[in-house]
Amino acid sequence: MQGVATFVRGEVSGDGLDAAPGCCRDFFRRGLEGVGGARGNDHVRPLLCQTTGDSLADPLASTGDHRHLAFQLHNSSDGRMTGGYRRLKPPPTARAYHPGVTDTTIETVETTALRFPLTTPITTALSTYTHVDATAVHLRTRGGLTGFGITAGLGGMANVAIKPYIDSELAPLVIGQDALAPKAVWHRMWSPNKPRMRAGLGVWALSAVDIACWDLVGKAAGLPLHRLLGGFVSDVPVYGSGGWHSLSDDELVDECQTFSKQGITAYKYKIGGPRDQERTELLRREMGEDFILFADANQRFTVHQALETARMLADNGVAWFEEPVLADSADDLAEVAAASPVPVATGENVYFGWGFREVCDRRAAAYLQPDVGRCGGITEFVEIAHLAEAYNLALSSHLWHELSITLVGASRRGFMVEYAELIPPDALTVPFEVVDGTIRVPDVPGHGVEITPEALARFAV
Repeated sequence: MQGVATFVRGEVSGDGLDAAPGCCRDFFRRGLEGVGGARGNDHVRPLLCQTTGDSLADPLASTGDHRHLAFQLHNSSDGRMTGGYRRLKPPPTARAYHPGVTDTTIETVETTALRFPLTTPITTALSTYTHVDATAVHLRTRGGLTGFGITAGLGGMANVAIKPYIDSELAPLVIGQDALAPKAVWHRMWSPNKPRMRAGLGVWALSAVDIACWDLVGKAAGLPLHRLLGGFVSDVPVYGSGGWHSLSDDELVDECQTFSKQGITAYKYKIGGPRDQERTELLRREMGEDFILFADANQRFTVHQALETARMLADNGVAWFEEPVLADSADDLAEVAAASPVPVATGENVYFGWGFREVCDRRAAAYLQPDVGRCGGITEFVEIAHLAEAYNLALSSHLWHELSITLVGASRRGFMVEYAELIPPDALTVPFEVVDGTIRVPDVPGHGVEITPEALARFAV
């Protein structure tokens, strides 16, 4: 299909407009009129329109085959403006370039609600927890590939809401889509669900599906996802995480020393209780001046209280002050960051790249800690990593080291990954062992994380 339209002294005419599909006529007319007064050398301005049938199509929402039309404008030296359109061939698929790639169309979405019991209860400034609540997602393609995703949190029963939300609302949007276009799949889920995805469990659900989609990207390419995303380092430094309020002083020191024996050089412990100074001084005394300590307040303090605590932490050489105030208040966080003698870390309760952009713009943190299962998945984690590079900040993570090493290790601004074995190691198909303070990114296609079929059956709820 092709045709020509002409612009002369403010009027548009020609068989090109009459022959064009109805949805494109105004589009073409606006294209001509918008540049109709241009003068000077000949030039061409291409405009693209995608249509399905005779109605303007949203390429993310349509399930039909698109017709690709290119519209070109030509401004000649005699003042006449002409425009023409022609059909373009659809861009070749990945299989056209790589015949060995199987059909990556998503065929099924399977979800499993899981509960992993903790060996002993753990306590933060927020609450006491007895288990890890998780929702696993498996995306299967027509070509036989399977991608795995997961979102998880301490305690609660979030999976009671997340699993049916994925099953009833997100899965129908994903089925039939190409897994090799993860950002398009992400927007297909997010766009119609904005009211339910400002933050919270809706975004957790989105994150799990997105993680599975990116796993398929790596598997289809036959490469570790870590390499596809940048592959900056393969042996990623980790810090030991724990220091729960429920630990006795002896247990606190023993946990920290156990991490140290694995070659780990940094340890994060909890504050926001009545014995913060005693616990901090104990760790510094027992671990020595060169060992790195991080303190996590879990949003416990007001601005005034946080600044008082920061002075105590600075006296004991603590390297970062995590979530000192309410995570929802960027103003409070920025105020603390500006006055604290200890750098601020935050991110586990920040959603999407634009949430982190506000943190960066306000200079509210020196360390960014996105949770891949909460922040919007790998799609958004990559955006956050780019922000860390742009603002020259350190990139860490929140929990789930099994996935986080792939993402933090791929970034030039990668710092350390939080290491805490909250999911039983025997529930995973591959081990994630600490060697000399680092964990090696799995050298397998995809992100390398998968729960065994036995564990899925055992921990399903």
